[in-house]
Amino acid sequence: MQLIFWQSILSLQQSSYIRALANRPGWDVTVVAERRMTPERAALGWTVPDFGQARLVIASERPGILALGQYPQDAIHILEGVRGFPMVRSVLPLLRKRSARVGIMFEAGDASGLKGALRRIVYTWHGLAHSTKIDFFFAMGTQAVDWYRKCCFPGSKIYPFAYVTDPTAGRVLEPAQPGRTREVTVGFVGALVPRKGGDILLRALAALPDRNWRLIMVGEGESRPIWERLAAHGRISDHVTFTGVLPNIEAKGVLSHLDLFVLPSRFDGWGVVVNEALMQGVPVLCSDRCGARDLLAEPWRGEVFRTDSVEGLRDVLARWIDRGKRTPELPQRIKAWSRCIEGESVADYFASVLRHVYKGGPRPVPPWSCNGSAHD
Repeated sequence: MQLIFWQSILSLQQSSYIRALANRPGWDVTVVAERRMTPERAALGWTVPDFGQARLVIASERPGILALGQYPQDAIHILEGVRGFPMVRSVLPLLRKRSARVGIMFEAGDASGLKGALRRIVYTWHGLAHSTKIDFFFAMGTQAVDWYRKCCFPGSKIYPFAYVTDPTAGRVLEPAQPGRTREVTVGFVGALVPRKGGDILLRALAALPDRNWRLIMVGEGESRPIWERLAAHGRISDHVTFTGVLPNIEAKGVLSHLDLFVLPSRFDGWGVVVNEALMQGVPVLCSDRCGARDLLAEPWRGEVFRTDSVEGLRDVLARWIDRGKRTPELPQRIKAWSRCIEGESVADYFASVLRHVYKGGPRPVPPWSCNGSAHD
């Protein structure tokens, strides 16, 4: 089976399952990317990931990449979105004209405000235009499944999917301000920008002055000075450490040190750092506007709270902080469960979808949606 993935960059969020597919006998996998990496992703500590035996083609370095006659007619093309970047906008009509086998992978759209309403109109047009010509759609979480169904994409062709990452251990760093023995360590990793909701997290923690906690915020961005002033105004600066950007291996080291990870985003198409925290055995609190909320279906892995609600996050944080530091058993249980979001498991699910679409196999269920009792 020949697969061609069309991407904006060589994605760290997809490399592990693509590598697993490429390493299987009988699978011929090519990844075509506009660029190897963007400055924005590099600033967040991203590096070019390992795609194993997959063939890598960088469109900006290879003229003529859109000459589709070089690919077999029965190759399956998986495109990253329908309108997100120029190469996909160019290749999709060519593939349709060629009657190629095509699937599309996409995140939910942000429906908030006037821009959200306009976005809904645009995507509804795409849903009506592509519904009969595209074989399958991979949607990042139930958030995206719901969004695209509302935008007139055919539900029978939509399959829940997830971004994934490698379960590599990070280099554990000593905290900049070592905490007391029973101090619960809370963490945030990501861009320090308004959409990520770090201000919500700081306000929620400032409302818990009688709890024993400290916060580590890994990342950089335009909101850092605002969030630092917010911590000072809330009189919690002594309990908050801003590390700046760290290489991915060091950021994972910080994750492994945490008792609790929080992703308070106002909107996130997925939020792969949730995967990384769970793979380190760390429970997660996540807003209900993140695709990765699907990974928290069982309460021992974490909890979902209402987006943009300081009070809601405060109450959830209070419950988890009151539980105290992680017991040795909890990380083992979470890590055992997280095997279902590793590359091999997601590659199995991907292959099962293709068998369902093209060979009439049973419709598969995402591995992360299965009950975790087998790993109890």
